[in-house]
Amino acid sequence: MSKIKIIGIDFSGNRTVNEFIKFSNFDFDSITISKFKHELNLSNTKIKIHTGENKKFGLDGGSPELSENLAKEFHDKIFSALNGAEIIICISDFFGDDGEGISSAVADISKEVRALSIFYAIIPNKKLIVPCRQKHVEKFLQKLTEKADYVIQIDFWYFTKFLNNGIRLDIFTEMCERLTAIDVDYFLKNYLKWSEKICELQLGMSKD
Repeated sequence: MSKIKIIGIDFSGNRTVNEFIKFSNFDFDSITISKFKHELNLSNTKIKIHTGENKKFGLDGGSPELSENLAKEFHDKIFSALNGAEIIICISDFFGDDGEGISSAVADISKEVRALSIFYAIIPNKKLIVPCRQKHVEKFLQKLTEKADYVIQIDFWYFTKFLNNGIRLDIFTEMCERLTAIDVDYFLKNYLKWSEKICELQLGMSKD
């Protein structure tokens, strides 16, 4: 059992963790959490937690509050998957539906297992999201900021560019190789450097 747990939630999270499994050589436990069975089927993680088991949803899946409550019903299973971790890295879409709610529940459980928690929130451009969903995004980002140790926001368009070009994976790999030794002090000293690097890459990339 590794002391590093990397969790993928929704499209962005699952895709990132699948890339880790494929290309990275550091030791970590991979986990997918989703209320949709098709998301779990696309994941290559060791542990898959289906929070929507025996339930039916519409195409949009519902609100973040619904997803958070469903995840809380699987508290013991998620706790068991995270227990023993010293560092938890969670990557999720923040589109105003599932990712926010599950991330919020994971943040609560990360506190229970006393792990350092790092959340990457993949956020769409405001022009591409309806106002009611934007309110969900803002509300749950605030909740997550209050619960988690670190929250890094990344634009969805830039995120896909990072992943397709291998840039983003390099940033994660650099960070996680240091964390393999559970060198928390090193991480804390370099957290701003990594965050600034991500922001510089976003600003330096053209959407043309």
